[in-house]
Amino acid sequence: MKKIIIVLCIIFICNFNQILANNSKDIKKQDEQLNNKIIAYYFHGNFRCISCKKIEEWSHEAINKNFKNQIQQKQIIWKTVNTDLPENNHFVTDYNLYTKSLVLVKIYNGKKTKWKNLEKVWHYLGNQNKFYEYVINETTNFIKEN
Repeated sequence: MKKIIIVLCIIFICNFNQILANNSKDIKKQDEQLNNKIIAYYFHGNFRCISCKKIEEWSHEAINKNFKNQIQQKQIIWKTVNTDLPENNHFVTDYNLYTKSLVLVKIYNGKKTKWKNLEKVWHYLGNQNKFYEYVINETTNFIKEN
């Protein structure tokens, strides 16, 4: 019985890792297929402290609450990506990441035309209103820029 449980656990872990790998490969392919969109990425690693989780939560809330129309029309897309997975490690060099980050990426005609790391999210962790204001203003300005 013990051997059966061990074999089942191994099968489950192998299948789970394959699902994660396939999902991560799909992220890059999906992003390249998007046209005239903005992707709001929250990049994190395996270890997620309270501050990192708060940045993700507040960023997601600020964007979802203030850009509802753009989200419904799929002009803005939210994505959370674990950069510790080998297949997502390219994002670290693509966007010069050195910590958990909120990055806005503009896709035009299927190509990434520009991006911006909202590095100051770390500065506003002590004040949710200023945090929201920062994310909303930066996102609004990013949308307006060519």
